[in-house]
Amino acid sequence: MPFIHWSLAAAVAGLALWVPAVSAAPKEFKIDRSHSSINFEIDHFGFSRTVGRFNDYTGKVMLDEADPAKSTVELIIKTESVDTNHKVRDDHLRNADFFDAAKFPTLTFMSTQVALAADKMSGKVTGNLNLRGVTRPVTLDFKLLKDGTLPVPAFENIRIAAFVATGQIKRSEFGMTIGIPAVGDAVDLKIYVDIVDCAGEAAQSPLCKD
Repeated sequence: MPFIHWSLAAAVAGLALWVPAVSAAPKEFKIDRSHSSINFEIDHFGFSRTVGRFNDYTGKVMLDEADPAKSTVELIIKTESVDTNHKVRDDHLRNADFFDAAKFPTLTFMSTQVALAADKMSGKVTGNLNLRGVTRPVTLDFKLLKDGTLPVPAFENIRIAAFVATGQIKRSEFGMTIGIPAVGDAVDLKIYVDIVDCAGEAAQSPLCKD
């Protein structure tokens, strides 16, 4: 049976730094769920990799372009939204053996440090992952995929930045020990995130609505 993050969840998570322009103050960017995904993989008896995702989450990035190290990432994931495309397994993941979604309805990632690499296009985001009442530090590697606007008239004035973040956690560190070692302890994370500047008129865009 699998398990995830996130921040970043991290998920994700944590996914917001680049230095294309300089702003006077940190600016809030919203995670566009329609173009983002929080994914995980875990070994299954050495035969295959079980792949899953979370379907319900919210998040934001406070981006400080003048000093990217001061940027922050926040991600809140609903544990009952875990989805491995198998109902019986997903119901098991929601019970007390794994996420215990009735007792712990959310998992959260709050960044504590962001570090850019020399290329200014990638780096690491470290934060506190709270899962099942346990809080541990998690570090994700991130890379900027693109920063700009969509070539579509309705979105041509809306700034979007796309990131991919990867990392690994051990589910045993969050009290999920069932099945180990037959079912893997290490959980690989791969998170794709689009963040959108929803200030002003952009707030009315579908990209800025849940």
